[in-house]
Amino acid sequence: MALRTRTFFSVTTLAAICAGPTFLVACGSKTEDQPPAAERIAGQSEFVSAPPGGSSGGRGYGGTEGAGAGDSAAPSAPGGGSKVAPEARKVEETDLYRLEGDRLYYLNGYRGLMVFDVTDVTKPKLLGRSPIYGQPVEMIVRTGVAHVVVADWYGAMDDGSPFHGSIVRSLDARDPANIKVLGEAKLGGWVRDTRVVGDVIYAVSEDYGWYYGWDYGYGAGDSVAYPGGYSGNKVQISAVSFGGGVTKQTGKLEVPGYGGVFYVNANSIMFGHDEVKDPTAKYSEPTGRTELQYVDISDPTGIIKPRGRLTVNGRVQGWGADNGRWNIDFGDERYAHTIGCGNTWCGGSGSTFVLATADFTNPDAPKLASELPISGTAWTPTARFVEGRMYLSPSAGYYYYEGGSTKTPIQIFDTSNPLAPKLAGQTDITGSVWLFMPSGNKLFALGNDYAPSGPYYDSSKVSLRYLDVTDAAKP
Repeated sequence: MALRTRTFFSVTTLAAICAGPTFLVACGSKTEDQPPAAERIAGQSEFVSAPPGGSSGGRGYGGTEGAGAGDSAAPSAPGGGSKVAPEARKVEETDLYRLEGDRLYYLNGYRGLMVFDVTDVTKPKLLGRSPIYGQPVEMIVRTGVAHVVVADWYGAMDDGSPFHGSIVRSLDARDPANIKVLGEAKLGGWVRDTRVVGDVIYAVSEDYGWYYGWDYGYGAGDSVAYPGGYSGNKVQISAVSFGGGVTKQTGKLEVPGYGGVFYVNANSIMFGHDEVKDPTAKYSEPTGRTELQYVDISDPTGIIKPRGRLTVNGRVQGWGADNGRWNIDFGDERYAHTIGCGNTWCGGSGSTFVLATADFTNPDAPKLASELPISGTAWTPTARFVEGRMYLSPSAGYYYYEGGSTKTPIQIFDTSNPLAPKLAGQTDITGSVWLFMPSGNKLFALGNDYAPSGPYYDSSKVSLRYLDVTDAAKP
């Protein structure tokens, strides 16, 4: 499971974030692509990091954060309270940091929200901070107001009953020395992914039904279940509006399950989650299938409206790079694509993945377009859908035991015909792949190279491959 981890950067490191040409883009500046400062050898297409100090258990795998979108034009009201016409709305990424003017807003798991003056990027100055309990996930900043998504948060409901889950907190940081809480909205569960459309944050969360850390007749500090017991596994989409300086939950869709992912467009969400055998039971086994749900978010105030849904073969995964966000696609708002495990889990001899395509031309009456089984023995697939293609590779399972494969396939599937997707081409690399990053006719593959240590491959190095995919048949 690739959760975003808590990090701590020094002030010097933060200066580097906005000083280098690469990071200027990440901080919100609009610049043309620039080559890295270090010279590369002509024709170089691979990079491998130096080995880590000492031996490490290299059997895990991880992911990387998705790229953040640039900030939108500043709204007129504090906290993004401008009235935006539905047709003018756009989808924005949330992130752990934002650059707005000469101020850098940085969200840290230990220090909370920190605001820096980066007028002189060589000498950034901390202007103020706001402590945050729980696990900060991501945020967006609008005219000095930071809207922060926090998971693993303990508090109380309006009636005083205990609450453990996720919240959205709006912080007025226009005076960084005196940051004030403008409002909060409770989401429930553990937030896995977020997007912003207009003045609304949409989040997908997983809720496993237990509440911890409250003392109900037990010893202080004991972890106990919430009175009433286990409420069952759920996956949910929540909408939180922060328009007009008021932060409030405006919509919620909850279904039984264990994992979910979503693809967000300006007016719609394609929500994918695992199907369970008995939706009425608190615990029920997954069926190995995925339910796709069209969610109408055209209302700019954050009202969400569930519409048609369809069940397809293959269990979509809510872990891996960026918590599985690349395992679903709905870019054209007509055909939904998912890649899932052919059983209730991935991996093992004879296992498969399933590439499923569903036709949502009529959002109220979707229908299956095609399903393509794909051989694969990895624990989870690494995938990326882009412009009529799907890039696919195992992210684990190739380097664990003596005599195992030293090659990892990278496959390109042609999805331009939704009724008949097909394998277009394939190449092999060493190591495993965590994340694909398309760039025109090139493809970056970020992952690990494992090194043998005795009978097992126990140590690893981060690796980056650069592939030419102009001709899908000959990558």
